[in-house]
Amino acid sequence: MASDMTRTSLTHWTFISDREVKIERVFDAPRELLFRAYTDPTLIPRWWGPGYLATTVEQMDVRPEGGWRYTQRDAEGNVYAFHGEYLEVKPPERLVSTFEFEGAPGHVMADAATFDDLDGKTKLTVVSSTNDPEALKGIVAEGMQEGADEGYDRLAARWPSWPRDRQSAGYRRWLIPLALYGRRELAGAAPCRVRLLFFVPPAPAQAA
Repeated sequence: MASDMTRTSLTHWTFISDREVKIERVFDAPRELLFRAYTDPTLIPRWWGPGYLATTVEQMDVRPEGGWRYTQRDAEGNVYAFHGEYLEVKPPERLVSTFEFEGAPGHVMADAATFDDLDGKTKLTVVSSTNDPEALKGIVAEGMQEGADEGYDRLAARWPSWPRDRQSAGYRRWLIPLALYGRRELAGAAPCRVRLLFFVPPAPAQAA
C-alpha cells in the first residue's frame, strides 16, 4: 500500500511499496534550466545534498552506459562517495541512472526523473526503485528525505542568481544546440548528469 509522506517541505513523497518511492516537486523555472542544474558539473556542487557537505564531481560521462561518481566531504574531513551508471538520457525531458553509496556496496537504486513543462515552470517527478527492499530501507534510514528536501530547497533558492551565468560557455553549449539544431544534437552537446536521492551522514556533533 502506498504511503503518502508529504512534509512541510514543498517536496512531495509517496512510498509506493518497500521497493519504490516517488518524489515530486514543482520548480519556478523552465525545464531547460532545471535540466541544466541537474546535468552541469559546475552547478551540481551548488545544491546537491545538505549544505554542511561539500560535493565534488569526480566523473560525469553522461550517455547510456557512461559512469558518474560524486564525493562529499564534511567539516571534519570525512569523505562519502557515490557512483552509478547512466541508462537513459533524453534532454530536457528524462534522465535515468543507477545509484550506489560506496559505504554500503551492493545496494543499487535505479532513478527515473522526468521534467514536465508547466507554462514556464517545471514539475519534477522521480521514481526510485530497487529489487532489494533493504537498499531503499537503508537509504531512508540514513536520511534520504531530509537530504533531498534540503537539496531541492537550495536548488530553488539559486534561480535568481543563475541568469547572470547565462553568458557562460557552459550555458551557450545548451542554448545554441537547443535553439538551432534540436533535441537530437542537444543530446551530445555537453556532459550531463542527474542525481535525485541523497545519502545524509550524521551531522557533526555540536560541542558542549
